[in-house]
Amino acid sequence: TGIQQALEAGRTIHNFTAKAAAKSDSLPKNPKYLIVSSPFLRCLQTAQGVVESLGKENIFEERIFIDNSVCEKLASNVYTSNPLKRLYFNTKDISSKVDFPI
Repeated sequence: TGIQQALEAGRTIHNFTAKAAAKSDSLPKNPKYLIVSSPFLRCLQTAQGVVESLGKENIFEERIFIDNSVCEKLASNVYTSNPLKRLYFNTKDISSKVDFPI
């Protein structure tokens, strides 16, 4: 499923960075991951799965950053309410500096 794939993506990112850090004296052993997503709900759900796999404490500012420049803005005529409120993780829009507290 998509959820399993997102969790696996997080594990893959963690394993890749851990191996790279083990081979290097200049890379941090416990990096903070910057997670940037499109505002589309499915993209945010994938980002949330990656975050869950990496551990919220390992995420920069413990947020998913939303970059509206990678897609169209969420169409207000399509959603009756902010669909981001269904997510369990804080998001922060880096292109317009608008917070979406969840």
